[in-house]
Amino acid sequence: SLWAKVRSESPTCLGSRCPYRKKCFVQKARSAVVDAQIVVVNHSLLFAEMADSSVLGEYEHIVIDEAHDLEEVAAEHFGDRITSWNFSIPLSELLRDSVATKGHLPELLAHFTTNFEVPEDFSTTYDYVVSGVETLRRIADALFTDITNKLDLIYRWRDAPYSLHQRFHAGEDVYIATKNSIKRLIDATARFCADLGMLITGLPTDEDDEIDRLSREITGQMTKLAEAGEALKFMLELTNPDAVYWWESPIRQDSIDSVMCWAPLDVAERLFDAVHTQKRSCVFTSATMSVEHDFQYIKHRLGLDLVEPERVFDIQLGSPYDFQSQLLVLYPEFIPEPNDKRYIPLLSDLIAKISAETRAGSLALFTSYKMLKEAYSYLSPTLADEGILVLAQGISGGRSQLTQQFISDKESVLLGTESFWQGVDVRGEALQLLFLTKLPFSVPTDPYFSAQCERIQRGGGDSFREYAVPRAVIKFRQGIGRLIRGEEDVGVLILCDKRIGTKFYGQAFTNSLPVDFERVYSPSELIEKISRFI
Repeated sequence: SLWAKVRSESPTCLGSRCPYRKKCFVQKARSAVVDAQIVVVNHSLLFAEMADSSVLGEYEHIVIDEAHDLEEVAAEHFGDRITSWNFSIPLSELLRDSVATKGHLPELLAHFTTNFEVPEDFSTTYDYVVSGVETLRRIADALFTDITNKLDLIYRWRDAPYSLHQRFHAGEDVYIATKNSIKRLIDATARFCADLGMLITGLPTDEDDEIDRLSREITGQMTKLAEAGEALKFMLELTNPDAVYWWESPIRQDSIDSVMCWAPLDVAERLFDAVHTQKRSCVFTSATMSVEHDFQYIKHRLGLDLVEPERVFDIQLGSPYDFQSQLLVLYPEFIPEPNDKRYIPLLSDLIAKISAETRAGSLALFTSYKMLKEAYSYLSPTLADEGILVLAQGISGGRSQLTQQFISDKESVLLGTESFWQGVDVRGEALQLLFLTKLPFSVPTDPYFSAQCERIQRGGGDSFREYAVPRAVIKFRQGIGRLIRGEEDVGVLILCDKRIGTKFYGQAFTNSLPVDFERVYSPSELIEKISRFI
């Protein structure tokens, strides 16, 4: 409600007719952008503005940092996500729940009837629209609750800490079960928008600034509803062969927070059209764009291989850190492969012994929430006896809270999954040991990943070598980057996935390490090497 009052959106902005135009913070910010030589934005705003440049204006040169994330950010912005909130928020702006005296519609009625002679057909249409608000809200909430419950019923066995991601297609169970309900919401939205459009047609907007303002507000909410309905229709029809469609759902029943999503698979081609051909120069930077010291993978994923070769240059600038003296990488030969039933007990015991012996701040990165929970159930009571705190993502709190606790307790052990592999900055003694439990291959059932693999295979390629391995190497390098965050940091990386030394693809990971790794053959040897180094 508060955000709705302070935000500025094109459909509801009064422009030159706004009495606060000279004081408007948004207009001042936009003017500053136009006058600036350098503008700093995040990836989201960059892609949101590519269509019309209404905020950033025209520019010829662009520098994109953290470019290893660019493909997925672009896929999200070129695609769409629809939830019940795409309906409930605009509807609440029009009419606050069942309270007929609050919202843009009651405001319009009150002002119109007070200052103008109201036609009879306006009152009839108004009553019909007010009734339609509750009808549309009820249909939307019922649909998304039903989607959540059906996803939980069919796919509850999945290893997911917070939400379930499941592809859908014409033969998928939840799609079949909810198809008619989705169509009902699409049709109801179209009817409601038609009625709402009829209500505001012919209003005396030129005669009254308040009528003009309310008409713009109502039109803006109507546009949002119409766009949500069109997006649902697009996803329901499944007509784009170069797209992937999926559900997202929280791991709880009777929630309205399920999501229908789609993303294009031809992201490289879209980036070529939207970025590379439109700018005089584009600079892509990141600490983790190369795979085995080569940029070919990222060039292909970002559409740079579609650009004229003479326009593309690459350079690796190295690191400001002295990894030879700051980083020790150890590979325990004695740990079994991750699919061995002995793996988690042995890994947990090893982490416990090392933590108890060294009392060093330790971060263990997992690729599976189930595996994290199993490790936590062993480590928490075991290390509690040693006076060492064990923190676990999804159990002990969220990322920000856990990071602060971890920093303040320099002997603690933190177990993290997906969001801890990048973007976490812990310096000094708070983090000296990093356990990489498994090579970070994407989950085979991840909708975007699996669809991209299928697309590569259809084109005659090898999705594992061309996509899965390079993608995992980049995430692997991001994980390693959690350890050395400054020139004074010293740390030990323990590679706990035996496949890195036994499988053909392991070399892609070891060749991407900043230093050579050392093999160790017993827990005692491992502890001794760690103790000497830190």
